[in-house]
Amino acid sequence: MPLELIKNRLDEEDHEFDFRDEVGAKVASFILQDYQKYDSAFADFLKNKGYDEETTLEKISEDGLPSNYKLFERYPSIYKYFDDWVLIKTNADNTEISEIIVKKRSKIHVETCNW
Repeated sequence: MPLELIKNRLDEEDHEFDFRDEVGAKVASFILQDYQKYDSAFADFLKNKGYDEETTLEKISEDGLPSNYKLFERYPSIYKYFDDWVLIKTNADNTEISEIIVKKRSKIHVETCNW
């Protein structure tokens, strides 16, 4: 995630904490709602584990926002499905997230800059 995006989303006290939580919510939502469209094996993985996106999102949400931390704590098998890194792409002026890219964990690690 470009540092400019963080700089552009600081709160009135120049803190990034609220934005960090927003990014985590977007990543958790992307993993549970959208990633299945790109990786049918992940959709099968969720089905075999008995996880459905609506219930899982509800269980990891607080104040209406999914928590990436709760995803990690409550569903470690989902979290471990993915590589440790998430790639965040931004719009042209670095004010909004334009794309989230996650990668299935593999035995051979590929650095994020090579995705």
